[in-house]
Amino acid sequence: MARPERALRGDGGPIEQFAIDLRQLREAAGHPGYRELARRAHFSPATLSEAAGGRRFPTLPVALAYATACGADPVQWEARWRAAAARLADVGSDTTGADPDEPPPYLGSRAYDSTDAEWFFGRRRLVAELVDRLAHRRLLAVVGPSGVGKSSLLRAGLVPAVRDTSPSADGPVRVAVLTPGPEPMARLAEARQPLAAAPSAAPRRSLLVVDQFEEIFTSCPDGTQRDRLIATLLDLAGAATDEVRIVLGIRADQLAHCVAHPGLAAALADAVVRVGPMTAVELHDAVTGPAHRAGLRLQQELVSTIVSEGARRAGALPLVSQALLQTWQRRRGSTLNLADYHADGGIGRLVARQAEDLHCGLDPDSRRLLRDVLLRLVDLDDVGEPAPRRAELAEFGPDRHRSMVDLLAAARLVTVHEHTVELANDALPYTWPRLARWLAVDRAGIRLHHRLGAAAREWSTSGRDGGMLLRGTRLAAARQWAAQPAHAARLSRAEQEFLTASIDQQRRDRRRTVRGSRLSHALTASLLTLLLVATSVSVSASLQRDEAVRAQQSAISRLLATQALSVVDSQPDTGVLLSVEAFRVAQTTEARSALLSMSAHQAHLGRLGGHQAAVTDVAFDPDGEVLATSSHDHTVTLWDNRRREPLTTLTGHTAPVNGVAFSPDARLVASASDDHTVIVWDVARRAPLTTLTGHSQPVLDVAFSPDGSLAATAGADGTTRLWDTARWTPLSVLDGHTDRVNKVAFSPQAQLLATASDDHTVIVWDVARRAPLTTLTGHSQPVLDIAFSPDGYHLTTASRDGTVILWDCSGNTRWTWSETNIGQVTAIAFSPDGSTIVAAGRDRVVRLWDTAHQTVRARMAGHADRINAMAVDPRTGMIASAGESHTTLLWDPTGPSLALPEPADRYDDVAYSPDGHALATANGTSVIVWDGRRRVRGVLGGHPGRIDTIAFSPDGRVLAAGGRDGTITLWNPTKRIRLGALTGHDDRILDVAFAPDGRTLASGSADRTVRLWDLTDHRPLATLTGHQGSVDDVAFHPDEPIFATAGHDATVRLWSLTTRSPLGILAGHTGAVSTVVFSPDGRTLASGSIDRTVRLWQTDSRALLATLADHSGAASGTGFSPDGRLLAHSTTGGGVQLWDVTQDAPVASLTGHSAPVTAIAFSPDGRTLASTGLDQRVILWGTDPQAAASRACMALIRNLTREEWRQFLPGMGYQETCRPG
Repeated sequence: MARPERALRGDGGPIEQFAIDLRQLREAAGHPGYRELARRAHFSPATLSEAAGGRRFPTLPVALAYATACGADPVQWEARWRAAAARLADVGSDTTGADPDEPPPYLGSRAYDSTDAEWFFGRRRLVAELVDRLAHRRLLAVVGPSGVGKSSLLRAGLVPAVRDTSPSADGPVRVAVLTPGPEPMARLAEARQPLAAAPSAAPRRSLLVVDQFEEIFTSCPDGTQRDRLIATLLDLAGAATDEVRIVLGIRADQLAHCVAHPGLAAALADAVVRVGPMTAVELHDAVTGPAHRAGLRLQQELVSTIVSEGARRAGALPLVSQALLQTWQRRRGSTLNLADYHADGGIGRLVARQAEDLHCGLDPDSRRLLRDVLLRLVDLDDVGEPAPRRAELAEFGPDRHRSMVDLLAAARLVTVHEHTVELANDALPYTWPRLARWLAVDRAGIRLHHRLGAAAREWSTSGRDGGMLLRGTRLAAARQWAAQPAHAARLSRAEQEFLTASIDQQRRDRRRTVRGSRLSHALTASLLTLLLVATSVSVSASLQRDEAVRAQQSAISRLLATQALSVVDSQPDTGVLLSVEAFRVAQTTEARSALLSMSAHQAHLGRLGGHQAAVTDVAFDPDGEVLATSSHDHTVTLWDNRRREPLTTLTGHTAPVNGVAFSPDARLVASASDDHTVIVWDVARRAPLTTLTGHSQPVLDVAFSPDGSLAATAGADGTTRLWDTARWTPLSVLDGHTDRVNKVAFSPQAQLLATASDDHTVIVWDVARRAPLTTLTGHSQPVLDIAFSPDGYHLTTASRDGTVILWDCSGNTRWTWSETNIGQVTAIAFSPDGSTIVAAGRDRVVRLWDTAHQTVRARMAGHADRINAMAVDPRTGMIASAGESHTTLLWDPTGPSLALPEPADRYDDVAYSPDGHALATANGTSVIVWDGRRRVRGVLGGHPGRIDTIAFSPDGRVLAAGGRDGTITLWNPTKRIRLGALTGHDDRILDVAFAPDGRTLASGSADRTVRLWDLTDHRPLATLTGHQGSVDDVAFHPDEPIFATAGHDATVRLWSLTTRSPLGILAGHTGAVSTVVFSPDGRTLASGSIDRTVRLWQTDSRALLATLADHSGAASGTGFSPDGRLLAHSTTGGGVQLWDVTQDAPVASLTGHSAPVTAIAFSPDGRTLASTGLDQRVILWGTDPQAAASRACMALIRNLTREEWRQFLPGMGYQETCRPG
């Protein structure tokens, strides 16, 4: 029976009165129990009970969750909470004793000036770099996105530093700072007066800072003044008499204007210093430095919260400073704490107020523009949850939408980068009710608009390839949406042109269809008789039994293949088995396609059902033989892990079971429940051994020590209890958390115990002394799971704040990881060798994270709802993930597609090493090298720009990468050593290829040239011209000194490597040729084009052998298998086609990518084909259907069930899908 609440009299001040209001609200809602309120509010019963306890003032999120769970209006209760907080602040301010004239250590949203230098912290390294660069250069440009703190850096960082470092013999450096405004020459004249007023005898050393230099383009309408200012500055920088140093502060998106000015572009060629968002360390200094200087103390939780919310966010600095100023104003005494920070809602609420103030000050038309811009900066996931989106600046064009972007940047609501724009604070969709309403009103329309924009950009990037226009239902949906005037007004110019082009193409297609229909009618009469004769012959032939059986089997095979592809995303194991059955019935092209397409799902090993409610925890026994799952249905199920079948269901709890754990000898399993007990079960007898009682609230987790002598239990009552397993008696109560304890874990050596709590902390305990060693404070939300590394040196934690933190066991942070759209991270585990962290959560995706290289290596989707728990088989590394959808999924960590690390947006190329032991992928400015088990072997960095193409040398000792900056970087991929760089191209490099001897490298570029390089001494050999457009691909003949190039001019050109001269031109494509490759014997050349064809040419005669048409999209990659039998080609439609060259017949169409495929590569043994695309992953496809069927059956260890057979094969006799033979 629940204990009665403490009586409140109402005379205890604002805290007690607010608690009374909460109790009255709960009474009016029917007096629900706190467990029921916790279910509705997603806060623990203890937290909600404490909110109405009258002893502590609840935080705003807790108060709103309490009110919402009782059916009250959250807006009204937020106003109530703020009024109570204000009264509480008034009460506290009576005793602060603070000096009202004391200067604030934080300046709010305004920029720091030179007079504020004593309060400026966090940019020490960057200031030192600027001072050092100025010692050697007369002109510098400081470039960074809006809100990154450029003005403060220049005025409060650089200016004082230059003055302080001036040699005394030269006298002080004279400094002038100006902002151009609409009349830049007048401002310059004013700024130069103090510089010229100094005595002429003194050395004329001076510094001129031009802050917000972009105003000469955005605020000055007079082009003549603009040119005069630039000329004057360049003259000053180059003057021999006056030693003037000039520094320009430029917003990143305006840098292009500067580069467009020839003189300024030359002066800034190597004089740009980039200012990025503060790192966590820098932001920590910026937060703590002013407070320490003012003699203030900062609560550690406050620092951790602000750093987690603001680190590495370009537009966060003004918001952080404003939030800290408000916290300082609310302080009581000399301590700034988290409660005062939350009293104003923190950064999230601050940015929401700024947005609302801006909106209210706009006219109706500008409000609509504001809405349109912000909706472009928010994505919606599959369940409608908002997520920040970085948009290209080009989406907003030069019209009023771009002006609104500038207005939002000035208001610190968005951050403008060189080519992109994003929300300054990710929480805005949640904290600003108006934006939340806009998102809720038209969720489907917003998603459609974003898809339309993405398609328009791909169309534009492809050179307006007609194959990428909208058709069918996608075009119909877009036209219907855009037919509304309000929607049409939100389209950018590029989107309007794309939609118009799609509509025009649809009209042309219809006209062709009508003409074809008329011709068909004209022929119908003459063909009818022939058709009847042919039909009678066909029917007669089909009566032959064998032919009829084959026809029926082919039809069934095709049907099963279609069904397999339609269900595989929601039911992976069923889809895989249906594809196997399709192939067993008849080896049709459709069956091969479906079966080989299951490579995208080969990480899935099976699904365990049986529970009637959410599965809350999962655990393997030490041998990996038995798996245990606990559930809200009050039961624990034991499974045979090898056969994937249930062994028994343990019943005895009277409430949901929250946690389960095996003893080290696998003889016992313990389960923790909401009924306040832990039941210890004898696994062999399938019966309870004992029941542990002592917790006053639900028990949330249980764990055994590695030697089995101890058990630990975690409770919602905020305590952790230790038990002697020999006698099952209590040993100690560990009491240190201020909220419920969610998880408990022993270190492998049994010396440490870690507990994770809703109070946002993890406590590491000394087991022998039963005392805390350290408290880990880094999360800003409840900590939901913890795990020790197998070696015991590290601990990882997962939190509702969406982050995973890896710590060493002394409490120091190694790194923090998060991903866009991940939401809450609810479960975490280490692989048996400690090389991988497995994490999962609210977004239903299991992620594999490489600990050594700090990069994600795979994402596995298959759950229909949130994932609650996870475990890793200590023997095989197999992963079990359990969730809200009543099921547990099993995964092979060596099977998933390779994932793309954030923040890059795609893989651009893929290549196998010659020995097949490594696979390389181009990712942003680096190359990731993977091993045969799909683990990260190394990351090759140091390339100065984005990488578009990579290639291994024939001996595998060199890897070359070319990119958008026109540079080729060479590495030793085994030792991960950078060997050098090749420069000479004037535009981006689109492909690189090694000659068979490995001594020559060829590169094709958008500058319309092919360059040959000598790799023995890294020097250029020749520059070949002839193409009238970009050179998109290069390929060497395997035996002869010949190579081929593919051009944007629709031609393939052959060249002699010996004479470095052209040999001939292969013409016939009607669009740009994007890819070219020789067959392994050199007799055939394949070329792919955006004209949606792949052409096969005879190398010797240069005759056209065949044309393969593919209507799914433009060809983006081609490749021959090592035996020359298969030709693979990928398309912008997202598909990969396999063609049997020897039989001149299609083999399979591989589906799995959700976006255009950019590159493909066969493994040296021909068993695997790798493809990569714009959907942020690399899929490794099997090429042998028989091997794929065998592998699927071995992995899933089951057949189609009889129920599945009746659903998909009604009326047919049941057979085992994975039958011998």
